[in-house]
Parts: sequence; C-alpha cells; structure tokens
Amino acid sequence: LADVLSWTLPEVHIDNPARARMQAQRALARGDLFETAQSAIPLLLALQKIEPGNARDAQLLEKAQAALLAQAWIALAGGDDLASLRFAQRHGSVLRTLWPQQPEVVQYLQAVDRAGQAFDEVQAGDRALQAGLLDTPEQGALVHYRKAQALWPALARLPHGAGVVFRYYSLPLAERK
Repeated sequence: LADVLSWTLPEVHIDNPARARMQAQRALARGDLFETAQSAIPLLLALQKIEPGNARDAQLLEKAQAALLAQAWIALAGGDDLASLRFAQRHGSVLRTLWPQQPEVVQYLQAVDRAGQAFDEVQAGDRALQAGLLDTPEQGALVHYRKAQALWPALARLPHGAGVVFRYYSLPLAERK
C-alpha cells in the first residue's frame, strides 16, 4: 500500500528538447502518463524547467493532466475490487503530488478517499459476518455494509455474501422470511 500511496516524480535528463517533446507526445498518445522517466508528465515537467513558458509544452501538460484525471475516474468508476481501488489510489497519489489545489483534483481525491473508506467498511463487515455478528449494533456486518454503501453507492459488489445479508436486513421486519 505504501508504494501505491506514495509517488515521486521520476528524474528526467533531457539532451534534445525536440526529441523529448516527441517522446512525451507519443507517451501521451499511449496513455503512459507518470510511472517512468519516459512517461509524458515527467518529460513535460522537465521540458518546462528547460524551456519555461513554452506554450506547446504547457498545452501538452494540460492534456496529460486531463488524461490522468480521466484514467483515474475510469479506474474508480469501474472498480468494485481492491486492485481497481489501488489503481485509482495510485493515480490519486500522482494528482495529489502535482496538482493538489486544483478543484478537479480535490474532487477526485475526495471521491477516492470515500471509496477507500467504503472498502475498509466492507472488510470490517466481512469480518463481522464471519464472526456471526450480523445485526449487532455498531459492530455488526449490516452496519458496516450500510456505511460502505453510503460512502460509495457505486460499490456494486459486497463480497462474501454481504449482498444477501444487506438485502435481507434492509427489508421491513414483516417481509423477512
């Protein structure tokens, strides 16, 4: 998890700005945005240090940031498993490092944090379910699953039978059979 939640801008050495700019464009087109020194964002940030005020580099960096946000939202929206959450959190780490004050980034970071809390609640619910604590106040499986659902309504899957428990205990008493 520490590797997911921490990100450091890769160090980039540029000898030929024109070649680096072309590499950044190709990386951006491939969706290779941040992991290596050959990724679009590290290249573009390095180019901005070498040639500050270059309008083309600024435009490419804006596209790279938009692409990163798009990848992040797709990962978050498509994920009802831990791997998808970790992928979304990794994107959040990059966004938090580079653009923490931008409103679109703040909105995404809040969403990914809620999703992480929801997964924590699901895991707590699973532990409670395994312990036989189905509807115990404040510690039962249902309490945790409801918190998870409230935090992240898009969470389609509640693992280990939680969906059945959730649906059963969500029914009015008269309808439970």
